[in-house]
Amino acid sequence: MKLLRERLAEKDRTNRGAGAAGRPPEKTGEAAQSGVSRAALRRLAEIAADDPQLRRKATRILLSEIFADQFGPQIAGSNAFGAVFEKVEDVWLNDPELLDLTQTLAARAREQFKA
Repeated sequence: MKLLRERLAEKDRTNRGAGAAGRPPEKTGEAAQSGVSRAALRRLAEIAADDPQLRRKATRILLSEIFADQFGPQIAGSNAFGAVFEKVEDVWLNDPELLDLTQTLAARAREQFKA
């Protein structure tokens, strides 16, 4: 969980440096390896601030992003990997620090992509 905390905090720091017009910067170089993808940020932005499932939905988006980055999309999306994903998700959802970071990142994504 320490690695996940570090990765999420790193992603949060990376995404604070929004590009022109409040858009997230394009992922290149180091940012491409550590930043949340534009597609994931858009998905986070689409979660309503008052959605009672915000934390769960945002956690799934971020975990999917981290797992795909670390293990590749084919492995991370496989059925066999589902049990690992669910176990990590359960730990994440029970960690107040990770949930706060998740909610903060979702709020920043909404700000960046609001019309």
